[in-house]
Amino acid sequence: MLSLQRRIFVDVDGVLADFVGEALAWHGLPRNTLITQYNLWDQLGMSQEDFWREIDRESFWSDLKPTPESGAVLLAADRFAPGGVCLVTEPRPVPCSYAGKFRWLRHHCQHLPHLIGPSRNFAAGPGRVLIDDSDSNIDRWRLAGGNGILFPRTWNGNRAYAGDPVDYLRTMLRRVEMRSAMVDD
Repeated sequence: MLSLQRRIFVDVDGVLADFVGEALAWHGLPRNTLITQYNLWDQLGMSQEDFWREIDRESFWSDLKPTPESGAVLLAADRFAPGGVCLVTEPRPVPCSYAGKFRWLRHHCQHLPHLIGPSRNFAAGPGRVLIDDSDSNIDRWRLAGGNGILFPRTWNGNRAYAGDPVDYLRTMLRRVEMRSAMVDD
């Protein structure tokens, strides 16, 4: 049977870049505030418009700090798909978001290919894995034919594993590997 080259797509905001911590700081809150909802503005009790008005700046996006796990996530991804790692990020529909995300990628991950845009599911298919912190992004990726791994965060369905998200990721990548080995046999 023909074996497909593995490809792994890694979401930036929430997995590699600390969007939540930075957004909290920009809104005058402690970075370590416990967040339990994906739509941060709901938990903060503000409208979407008010939430974004404060942070829709190129410097917000370009200056996001890497998450503590970012290096380990990229290492696990590269071990799973050597040479097949691509970063994905969906900008807000404002030019400063595109520009800031591009600057972040150039500064932190210039050696990796990346996709900036809303159509990450276009890349889904057999042998393709998405690591993302959004339940709905993972659901759409799976519907499009890919393997999705919901990266554990306190604001998603895998919150029970948020204490050690990299261990969970490695376990899930081993499961994907085992399933694909069974298909190849």
